Amino acid sequence: MSPDAFPPDPAPEPAPETAPEPEVPTPAPRFDVEPYRPRWTAPVLGTLLTFAGLAAAAAGIGYLVHLVQPYAYWVLIFPMAMGLLLGVAGVGLVRAFKLRNPVLLGLAALAGGVLTIGSVHYFDYLRALEHLRQQPPAVRAIWEPLLSNFVKFVEDNADKGVELGRRRQQGMNRQQGVNLGYYGSYAYWAAEMVVVGLIAFALMNLAARAPLCDRCGAWKQRRVAGVLDTPFPDRATQALQEGEVLRLLQGVAPRGTEGLMLKLSACRSCGAEAPVDVALELHTKGDKGQMQVKELAHYTYPGEMLRFLDGPRGPA
Repeated sequence: MSPDAFPPDPAPEPAPETAPEPEVPTPAPRFDVEPYRPRWTAPVLGTLLTFAGLAAAAAGIGYLVHLVQPYAYWVLIFPMAMGLLLGVAGVGLVRAFKLRNPVLLGLAALAGGVLTIGSVHYFDYLRALEHLRQQPPAVRAIWEPLLSNFVKFVEDNADKGVELGRRRQQGMNRQQGVNLGYYGSYAYWAAEMVVVGLIAFALMNLAARAPLCDRCGAWKQRRVAGVLDTPFPDRATQALQEGEVLRLLQGVAPRGTEGLMLKLSACRSCGAEAPVDVALELHTKGDKGQMQVKELAHYTYPGEMLRFLDGPRGPA
């Protein structure tokens, strides 16, 4: 029998296709965290420059108020405005020289308040001297003892008394403001100094509490990671406290002005080598439409969390 008489072997059947195994999502890693605590720093040179810069700013503000004072001076409003101006200057000094010790900041702000109000009086004294030089000799002889030095000038103003309110003439009735008298005038000037110093300290201390990189000494860059899609602030706060920031980031909206806002602060230079500070803030609108911000939580995370976000250089 010839070989061609045998039938050919049947073709092998194809192996059944197996369905791919479903991918199991990898759970977001947890991190060991600790509450955010701003580190008190007081470099010697930075401290001296901050005090000196604040003194110069106080003198400049005092001179500005001295120029405006003859035309308008509103009780409480002007000291608050002076405090804001001094505080803005102080914030710039804190950012530049990194003085973060609240005790020293308080002393610098209080000294700035004293110098601001004292400068107003001193420039008034110089103006009075200039005006006196233009008077006849007989007038100068009368007023020179009172203007012989700055302390006597202030004493004379206290004797006259600070007068609150403007004098008004209504028919035959001449109305005057309230005169505070000698001791009341000193108390009023002291109160102005305190108001200026407190407002300046509040702004400076707020700036000093911003995250600073302990590794390289640079201020960390803050960005908004997104708005959390949850109406439960307590759950978000607990997740942040337990190191589950990546799980929170999985459910954020990229934009928004209200709601639970997650903010990251990282060092651009050190990247993942430096810790990252994560803050949770509640942004709401008040009755008059103004935005109100309340910090709910602030924790420090290890820098390795940046590797799960934007790479080793951290937030863009």
